[in-house]
Amino acid sequence: MGEPSLSNCPGNGDHLISKREQTKRRHGPKKAREDFNPIRGSLEAERALEIVQIDHTPTDVMGVEPDCESAWNKDPV
Repeated sequence: MGEPSLSNCPGNGDHLISKREQTKRRHGPKKAREDFNPIRGSLEAERALEIVQIDHTPTDVMGVEPDCESAWNKDPV
């Protein structure tokens, strides 16, 4: 019997190389290019709000009642 392989051990050095290089080694250079190169091109909108981007960052929400100008708070969404 030979020595056991240490390639799957947590201390094998994967944390020392970039995610791009890991992908390149594991899945090939084409997959690394597809996953990590910037997407070229542009988006064009003819009307307002035709293109919308949504940010899923948690945030605090504060509303104000127009009649009495009192504020109400809500936990992060």
